[in-house]
Amino acid sequence: MSAFITQYSDKYYTEIQELLKKDIHGNTYLLCDLEDENLRHNFRLFLDDNKLRSLLFHINDVDFNIFWIYGYYGSDKLLENIKSKKFIIIAESEHRKLLSETYKNSKIYEEITMFLSNVGSFDIPGDINVRQIKKNEYSLLADTLNDGKHDKIYYMNKAKLKLKNNSVYGYFINNKIVSIAAIDVMSKYGCAIGGVYTLLEYRNKGYARSVISKIIQNCIIKNNITLFVRKDNYPAIKLYNSMGFKNNSERIFVDNGTGVVP
Repeated sequence: MSAFITQYSDKYYTEIQELLKKDIHGNTYLLCDLEDENLRHNFRLFLDDNKLRSLLFHINDVDFNIFWIYGYYGSDKLLENIKSKKFIIIAESEHRKLLSETYKNSKIYEEITMFLSNVGSFDIPGDINVRQIKKNEYSLLADTLNDGKHDKIYYMNKAKLKLKNNSVYGYFINNKIVSIAAIDVMSKYGCAIGGVYTLLEYRNKGYARSVISKIIQNCIIKNNITLFVRKDNYPAIKLYNSMGFKNNSERIFVDNGTGVVP
């Protein structure tokens, strides 16, 4: 049978699952999306000789689309389905040449997938200043997220959406959130930590470590706890290594016109 592209259907579920499980740490997000009946139909598949070779997944953010691509063979054909003007693509490092040639004006950042080794033996320190941020505390979170690039309403809406979709934890000092991190994914495949950020004037004080430790406490039942970090973010990598995270694989984050920096 000749090569072709098709939408998701349940008959491909097991094949998609097996392909993604080849890198269970790097594909924690996609495996979770596969389990969501409302999202799994966002997969597009490239098959050749009736075998799944690569896939493209998309999700709509507030201002742009985010695409994940996995598997190299046929990925150039899948990219032809992207019609947006502003978007982000997350892909394996081997896609770098293809993506840089296809989207010449894009910015490409290198990232590392990390996973927590020896999850069961992780020592969890307690800190009374760390807790989950409540949904009605969106204004406090908005103040933390505000980098001055947009108006206040933008950050209010962003904070509301973040609290709606994720379990966000913060380090509180005098009713101010100075450091945050979130459980982006929690499924049978594991837990993914994302959105780690500390206000500039509060960095190097151990606050991010405390917030991440609290999240790990809530993810400890999972054997797979992962996070992603910029390859050139040496302070963060040093922190994660000191907490027991190990390098798993590398990927690229491609910004095409959004201005988003990972």
